Amino acid sequence: MPANGFIGFITSQGFFIGLIFGALKFDDAFVMLFWAIATTLIFYVFAQISVSYFIRYVEVGIATFASREHEYLLDHFSDEIQKREEVYASAFKKKFSAEHHDDEDATQGEENG
Repeated sequence: MPANGFIGFITSQGFFIGLIFGALKFDDAFVMLFWAIATTLIFYVFAQISVSYFIRYVEVGIATFASREHEYLLDHFSDEIQKREEVYASAFKKKFSAEHHDDEDATQGEENG
């Protein structure tokens, strides 16, 4: 998440928390608005401090992505899934044909009997 997005998110959360706190605690609209603005400012300052410490002390480096290894693994998993689908499809066909054959035998037995 970009720093501006984080600051905006935390600031808006502070506004709504301040608004809820003001509505629950006070009856006067001016006092509710004051607490909403005060809480928003506190959350804004907290977000600014958090982002500045993050930028200063956390090193964000470029990570290399081993795409060949991941592609190999994904191809392997895809092949395994394809094999399992074929096994399940053949088992389903055998079961369906056996049930269908049993139904035909039962109807022929009723007709003959």
